[in-house]
Amino acid sequence: IVADTANHRLQVYTPCAIHKASFGSFGTGAGQFNQPSAVAMCGDHHIAVADMKNKRVQILTENGRYKSMFHTQWEPHSIVCDPDRNIIVANSNNEIEIYFPDGEMYTTFKVNDRLLYSHYQWPLFVSQN
Repeated sequence: IVADTANHRLQVYTPCAIHKASFGSFGTGAGQFNQPSAVAMCGDHHIAVADMKNKRVQILTENGRYKSMFHTQWEPHSIVCDPDRNIIVANSNNEIEIYFPDGEMYTTFKVNDRLLYSHYQWPLFVSQN
């Protein structure tokens, strides 16, 4: 699944790079996007989408049907889901936001200023091991 940012949609490909489907359009409604910046698979066949300019995360079924959404504090740049389906977002305020699966905020943090690499700007990717 590819976040087709400039076209405000998601593109779905097979592992052999054959185009399978696309969904989404420009807008603020359910299933619409304003520069989706990243996608992540979340547990039971759901897709979490970082809907950057709408400052929200949308949850879709694997077929692209809208399921739910929640607003983020800042523009989400990157997104990943952990094994418990918590949603981890790197945002435009140089923070990491962590949400429960229902979209309730768990915590947000920046790197400690006393560390050698004390800050970062525009974190674009988060990963979960």
